[in-house]
Amino acid sequence: MIKVKVKTLLGLTVLLIAGGIIGYWSLPSILYDNKKYDALLKLFPNDSRAEMALYFSAGDAFDIQQGDYRIFIYPGGSSYSGGRSNSTADQMAYATRQLERLNRDYGASPYIYRIKSSLAKIYMWNMEWDKAEGMFRELKEMNGRETFQHLAKETDDFLKVLASRHADPVRQPLLTGKVTVGDKPAKDVYVVLHPKDNNGWHSPPFGYYPIALTDNEGGYRFYDTSGIQGDYEVGVGVTPEQVNGSYLGDPQIRYVSLKEGATEVYDLTFAPQVQVVSPTNKEVIKGDRLDFTWEAYPGASYYELSITDFMRDEKGKIIGSTGTTLDGRWKETNAVYSVEALRQQPHGYGKSGGGKDQKTAIGNSGILGAVYPGGDFIWSVQAYDAGGKLLSSSSGYNTLLDGIQPFFSLDSRGILAGDRFVMKGDYESAIRSYEAEKDSDYALRALASMAMNGVTMEDNGDVAKGLTYLKRIAKPSRYDQDKIRSAEEILDKRLAQP
Repeated sequence: MIKVKVKTLLGLTVLLIAGGIIGYWSLPSILYDNKKYDALLKLFPNDSRAEMALYFSAGDAFDIQQGDYRIFIYPGGSSYSGGRSNSTADQMAYATRQLERLNRDYGASPYIYRIKSSLAKIYMWNMEWDKAEGMFRELKEMNGRETFQHLAKETDDFLKVLASRHADPVRQPLLTGKVTVGDKPAKDVYVVLHPKDNNGWHSPPFGYYPIALTDNEGGYRFYDTSGIQGDYEVGVGVTPEQVNGSYLGDPQIRYVSLKEGATEVYDLTFAPQVQVVSPTNKEVIKGDRLDFTWEAYPGASYYELSITDFMRDEKGKIIGSTGTTLDGRWKETNAVYSVEALRQQPHGYGKSGGGKDQKTAIGNSGILGAVYPGGDFIWSVQAYDAGGKLLSSSSGYNTLLDGIQPFFSLDSRGILAGDRFVMKGDYESAIRSYEAEKDSDYALRALASMAMNGVTMEDNGDVAKGLTYLKRIAKPSRYDQDKIRSAEEILDKRLAQP
């Protein structure tokens, strides 16, 4: 039997109590440092770190500054704002509750402006317009204080967007119109004016371009309250759900010209998508024949096809895509292509990345052709009327890039070792592998593309070196011949220069 002296027992008890007290007082710091914000708020709601725990937990759930997950669509293309692409509705609701609690319980916080600003924006992203307007008005009152005057423009910009929901019976609009999806008015849609002479795009666009909101009838209005006279391209910011199954075809005019004293009318109509028939459902194509089929589209005189391929990282995650418009106009609802021929059709050579600690990524189709063995692809068909106006497309806006599943894949028959390196983004290894192939036309085309354009952001390529590869191709396609002529013209011009 082990005997323990009372003095020793008391000492151990004191140590345990002291350790418990120390641990208890240290726990909030441990929880905060490990981002266990909910546990901290539940166990220690009055802790000095509770305020920042609420704020950071909201930010971790939803990227408020980036914006919502709307798609901004123009006749020339579309882009995602991306704020909600990795967040669920529950996460957005959670972030809202955290910010509302902050606003309610920490009114004297030195960060109250930031709190109210974040809450106002999340109301905007969730289309709670009245709540957003009320919160921005509170911010406008705060902007009167010297501390916040530099933030007044952002608040005013959002208030102008919110005010546009209502028609002004006194003023004459410079631009008005209606947004419809099919035959239904599209409410709660952003209409954005992008200057004709501006080649860039800010995402999200708030504060950079004039923006109006559509009302319950899909109508919108722009008044000359900010000197918006000039030429603009008109686009929309919509949620994927708002345009699911629809597509924005060519507008009646590409640009609107806004002038004082005149009202332009510009409607935007999303038509039903063209429906594809096959291939779909990740079908694996074997052999040389690619057979595409779709449903007839009302009013279509002819159709054109496009193919999009994907770039993946080392873990197989999609990190980018490139599209190629295929040659040929089709009168019927079926098109047949040869894999062999499409492997010879190049796409524009696009580079991305290349920043600090970031590798340069090159679109696979710029090196391997429109299609290539072992690749994943989606295809789309565009319907045109007799005058060449785009009526609709099978391309939709209802999924983000990470959610896209390829409509078809090509099996790996005929793939080269260099092709596999290209798809992994290892271009130096691809070059060495292609060089070892010696007389393969596929390898020579890939080498020519990489030589002419370079494989890093800093390397602009060597046209003369690329030309030597092209001239070694045993069976040059018309694309190869076009490249040879273009390269020779470039080199001749250089020689002619003094």
